[in-house]
Amino acid sequence: MTSQIIPTNPTAGSATTSSVRENFRIADEEITQLQRSNIDAQDLTGGPIAYSVTYPSDPAFTLVDGVRIVVRVNVTNTSLVTELNVNGTGSTPVKSLDGKTLTIGELVPNQYYELMLNAVVPGSPYWACLNINKGIIGVEGAALGNTTGDEVTQAEFTSINANKSTLAIKDERWADGTDWLSASKALQFEIDGTPHAYIASSTEGSGTRGIEIGTHNSEGAKEKFFVGDADAAAYLFHDNVKKFQTVSNGILVTGGDQYTSIVFEQNTDGPHPVATDLCRIQATWNENETSASFLDFMVADDDLDGFRFRFKHFENGVDTYEDFMTLKVDTAITSNDKGILSVAGKANFENQITLTANNIQASAQPKIVLRSNEPSAPAGNLLGQIEFQGHNSSEIDITYGYIQAAATTKTTGEEDGKIGFFVQNNSTFTQVLKVQHNGIKATSYMSSDGSEGVTGTASSSSTLTVKNGLIVAIV
Repeated sequence: MTSQIIPTNPTAGSATTSSVRENFRIADEEITQLQRSNIDAQDLTGGPIAYSVTYPSDPAFTLVDGVRIVVRVNVTNTSLVTELNVNGTGSTPVKSLDGKTLTIGELVPNQYYELMLNAVVPGSPYWACLNINKGIIGVEGAALGNTTGDEVTQAEFTSINANKSTLAIKDERWADGTDWLSASKALQFEIDGTPHAYIASSTEGSGTRGIEIGTHNSEGAKEKFFVGDADAAAYLFHDNVKKFQTVSNGILVTGGDQYTSIVFEQNTDGPHPVATDLCRIQATWNENETSASFLDFMVADDDLDGFRFRFKHFENGVDTYEDFMTLKVDTAITSNDKGILSVAGKANFENQITLTANNIQASAQPKIVLRSNEPSAPAGNLLGQIEFQGHNSSEIDITYGYIQAAATTKTTGEEDGKIGFFVQNNSTFTQVLKVQHNGIKATSYMSSDGSEGVTGTASSSSTLTVKNGLIVAIV
C-alpha cells in the first residue's frame, strides 16, 4: 500500500507542527488497518458461494494491499467460484496462497482461515487464503473406520482437463482394528474416476513396514503385482496368487495345479542360428566375480528340434573347463570330447538306468552305442570301455574289471575289431578273455574248485566246451 503523506510548506524552510501530526495520524491508521487480524477473528455468514463478514468499524475497515483477517467458516463451499464481502466493501474472490481457484469442499466448517488481500494487480484484488497452498498442502482428513474395507481420502491432486487425472492419498483398513497395524496408506492413481495403479504401505501380508504395488482390474478389484517386507521376503504375484518369493538361502517358486516352471524367453524375431544363447544360469562365488560356473541353454540347430547345454567354468578370467551336451527330440543325447554323463542312485536301487523301447521293428531295440569320434586315428585305436568300480578296504574307488573294444583294421570294406575282458589281479589288470573275428582266446580259466586252469585258445574251427561252469575241452 502507499501511505498518504501531507507535504510541508515548501517556502517555510521547515515542517509545521500541524503537518507532522497529520502524517503520524495517517500512518497510525494504516498500521491499525493492517494489524486488525492480530486482534479480531469473526464468523462468516452466507455461503456456500458468497460469504460475508463484519469487523468493528472503529477505525473504519479499508481494503488495502496486505491487510489480513481471520475468519471461521460456517458452511463448506460448493462452487469453484468463492467470494467474500468484508464490511460491505464488495465481493472479492477467495483463492489459495499461490493464486489458484479453490476446489469444492476446501473450506471446512468450524475451521479458522487466515486471509491476506492481494491487490498488486490494479482492478483484480483477491483474498489469498494462507492455509491453502496448491503447491504445498498439509491436510487432516476424517478418521478412518475400524471395519475391514473402510477407506478415507486424505488429499487429492486433480488435473483440470478432458480426461481428469487424480492422484489421491488414502487411508485403508484391510483388517478389523483400531490402530495403524491393521491399516495402510495408499497412493492411488485414477483416470475419469476409474482407479488404476496404486502403491500402498503396510498392507496385509507385507509386514508393518512393507510395501505393495498393483493395479485394479476391469471389475475394479485390486490386483497386486509385488509385495515386500522391510526385514523379510519379497514376493511376485500372478492373478493375486504368490508365484515367486525370496528366502534366506535363495528363491522359492510356486507353480499351479499341474506343474511348477521357470521360463526364460528370448524375444527375438526370425530364425535362431545354431548355438544361439537363449539364457544363462550363473554361479559366482567371489566378490570380484572372477570365478564362476555357467549353464547356458542354446539352440541345437536350425530346426529348433533340440537344445544344447553348455557347462563352463572360469577361474580368474581364464576358462578352465568346458563341456557340451545336446538333447534333440527323438534322436540322441550327445556331448563333446570333454563330456561326462554321470548317473548316481541311492542304495538298494534295483535299476539305476533303464532304457525302454517300443520294439516294433526287426532291429534290436533298445540299443546302447559307445562311439569314438576320431576319424584319423590309426588301426588299434580304442573305441570305448565299460568299467566296474567299487571301494577297497581304504574306501578308495577301485576299478575291479572292465570291458574294452578296439578297431584292429580300419580299411574300408575290411574293418575288423576285438573286445577284451580285463580283471584286477594283485592290483594289476590282466586280460582274461579276448574276442575277435577269428576266434576266442581265454588266457586263463578256473577249475571247479576255484583254482586257475590251463590257458587255452579257440580258433574259428575249434569247439569250446563248458560243463557245469568248467571249461572241459578245447577241440
